[in-house]
Amino acid sequence: MKAIAIDDEPIALSIIKEFTGRLGNIQLQTFTNPAAGMAAVTEQQPDLLLLDIRLGTADGVSLARRLPATTSLIFTTAYTEYALDGFEVGAVDYLHKPFSFERFRSAITRVRERHPVPSCITLKADYKNVIIPLADILYIEAMDNYVRIHLTGNRHQMSKTTLTSLLALLPPQQFIRIHKSFVVSVAQIDSFTHQRVFIKNIERPLPVGRNFTDGIRQLNKEE
Repeated sequence: MKAIAIDDEPIALSIIKEFTGRLGNIQLQTFTNPAAGMAAVTEQQPDLLLLDIRLGTADGVSLARRLPATTSLIFTTAYTEYALDGFEVGAVDYLHKPFSFERFRSAITRVRERHPVPSCITLKADYKNVIIPLADILYIEAMDNYVRIHLTGNRHQMSKTTLTSLLALLPPQQFIRIHKSFVVSVAQIDSFTHQRVFIKNIERPLPVGRNFTDGIRQLNKEE
């Protein structure tokens, strides 16, 4: 999911950046300048805009009226008196600062439920566009400036992109990041511990990084 956050407080943006990083599957850009942020929204048409209501002389509610139809909106503000105005412009949620990670996760979940789950992704490979069905992906491996997508049938596909950028294209309920170098398909997991993940029909286990144990804990909850 592609997201843009606009807030004139750098600390607020750093918290949003931390929370989106913990959730994964979100490609985030941040702006303290409302005009620059809205220009990026107009050009890129992200899935989500996280917007403060009071931005110096700028009015977040007025800015929200200029959103592309495909962009969901979450307001982030310290001022509860603007909640009604926020919902009148179609905000999915209204986060009152300071908000917790769990409250942030709940708001992001509501946004994700509005967007249909894709069945495939399209990547640049060898100077052409390649369509890859999600059901064919076993796991994805970062390799310098490339990613190697390991597919069923002992196949793989290389693409010049980052693992973070690719993860933003994938539905979070189907793929999780377990290491700085690995993303795995949940459907292809045969078994797992807190240190290793075993993929179906793959002998080599994949390591679980210390900073990526949240996804494994979530799998434990689903078992």
